[in-house]
Amino acid sequence: MERHPELKIAGVLSPPQSSVLEMDPSIVETVRAARPDILLVAFGNPKQEKFINMYARELQVPVMIGVGGTFDMIAGVTRRAPQWMQKSGLEWVYRLAQEPQRLWKRYVHDMLYFGSFFVRQWWEMRKGHTIAPVLPAGEAVLVENSVVLNLRGRLDVTNREAFVARAEAALNENPNLVISLDGCEFLDSSALGALVVLANKARSGGGALTLVAVPPPIMQILNVTRLDRFFNIEEDVDAGLHARHNSTPVVEPTRDKSGWQVIKMPRLLDAGNAPDLIATCEQLLVRQPRLVLDFSETHFLSSAGLAAMMRLDRQARELAGGLRIAACSRDVLRSIQLVKLDTLIPVFNDVQQATGNVTPTLEVRQVGSQI
Repeated sequence: MERHPELKIAGVLSPPQSSVLEMDPSIVETVRAARPDILLVAFGNPKQEKFINMYARELQVPVMIGVGGTFDMIAGVTRRAPQWMQKSGLEWVYRLAQEPQRLWKRYVHDMLYFGSFFVRQWWEMRKGHTIAPVLPAGEAVLVENSVVLNLRGRLDVTNREAFVARAEAALNENPNLVISLDGCEFLDSSALGALVVLANKARSGGGALTLVAVPPPIMQILNVTRLDRFFNIEEDVDAGLHARHNSTPVVEPTRDKSGWQVIKMPRLLDAGNAPDLIATCEQLLVRQPRLVLDFSETHFLSSAGLAAMMRLDRQARELAGGLRIAACSRDVLRSIQLVKLDTLIPVFNDVQQATGNVTPTLEVRQVGSQI
């Protein structure tokens, strides 16, 4: 406060220890009532990241930061490493020596997972080291209620901003954007990040970003980074223009006389269509409080989708019914298991099992990367 006399602490809240799924909903209301400009979440990794992602829309805080054990360090509860270790990037070694039993599994997992991922990504990307012309050729063209952009040459940190500016201008005119990579030779990590941001912006505007004519080397990079399941991908511009991605859920007739309603989930379930899913399912639950979510065509499930499922499960229970999950791909199932949602909502191999009176069983399968 001496350094920043105008700083106002909107509030401090220390909720009881629990999983993200079991946290008291009043926490969100308390934060919203305080109306902070910056929210510091110190639940530890990855719980704080899960909390921020799941409740970002409800919290309505401009800036939210997961700070881990920072407060413990500021308060002197946890000692920081010497300056020379901090500057040389070795503070993690000091932290590991302080709490080996708690941290060794996390560090070993991160080293193995991200280390192998980094090596594979670096190997794939180094193949695109040839110099090529700078960025997109041709202007944005409006075709059949979608904007088409053509990429030529390399897209990397040197020309990313120009491309993003052009793409954002296109999205401001129309939320459906088709990007042709037919003439593209290389995408670096900054370009991939820019495409992810643009895809999220398109979805938040009620549209979709579709990649078409993706060359094999770039498709390989998308496969390595698992972004082939995040993006809408089509063979050519014509297919991209006529595809309808990220649509609202489609209600199917009940499969049998068990009374279970079945609703097919969209290819991508995220913050863009989660509100529509909630509204549709809440109406169905009022009519019949037994609902099966069919994920057979879903390739990507975000934290907003997980939060929507939690809300629907609570409503189904309040109505003396139930919610079930069926036909998940490996990645979707991993997202569900990461937050232990499978311990609350039964998960089944397929819809037929979910609509019957059987014990939940899992046989993980892989959904293809293309539509």
